[in-house]
Amino acid sequence: VESPRRIATKQIGRIPSGSASAVCAAKKSESETWLGVAERGGLGSVFSVSLVAGVPQFTRRLSSLAISDCKMIEVGSEVLLLGKTTEGTLAYTLTKGSMATATLVSRVPRNVFSSGNAPLPDGRIYFAGLGGTETQIYDPSTRSFVVGPALLTGRSSPLVQSLTNGDVLVLGGHDSKARPIAAPEIFVWRQSLNQAVPTTNPAPLERVGAAAARFFDGRVWIAGGTTNPQTQIFGAQESSSRAPGF
Repeated sequence: VESPRRIATKQIGRIPSGSASAVCAAKKSESETWLGVAERGGLGSVFSVSLVAGVPQFTRRLSSLAISDCKMIEVGSEVLLLGKTTEGTLAYTLTKGSMATATLVSRVPRNVFSSGNAPLPDGRIYFAGLGGTETQIYDPSTRSFVVGPALLTGRSSPLVQSLTNGDVLVLGGHDSKARPIAAPEIFVWRQSLNQAVPTTNPAPLERVGAAAARFFDGRVWIAGGTTNPQTQIFGAQESSSRAPGF
């Protein structure tokens, strides 16, 4: 990993909405991305975004979804759109091969907007960090949610990262009193166990809102969060903590 360096940024476009309260995105294809915009006042829209001569072009494909928050997740050939409404959180599917027509498929049992999610090897999506110890698993074959194995430590806003063996790393977040926590644990996906187990790899560091990236060798680089500037490497055989810029 290279040392941090200054990166120049520039504005390349403007979302065609003046009152966005939340934005989410999912890739439809190599040349097109869908952008979901939840607006204050409850009118949500989905835009197609593609680069034309280096300039992003927005095309409104879907409107009149009354959502005030959104989350988009790629699930096989579909995109799962979770939208917060006055009736609770609803799940819609957008089929990648067609126009972005939203199909209502189920009601989400819990508020997933403070959670993290990760794909499982069988195509399902695992959600953790719903505010307590409960987890949810979305099954695209039935387009429904089921309760998953309970976490060892209740939390919101955790880091949730899939591992090469199919398991899922869950760490950080905050408790019901908004206090940062560490408490890393592993969701063991294999059917013989299918449960959460504690881990001390990486070493417990309190983090809220951290991000992660998985290397080709299976190790996971963990960085950021509002409470800890250190980066960490998670791996099956090693764990290290270093200051930024290693």
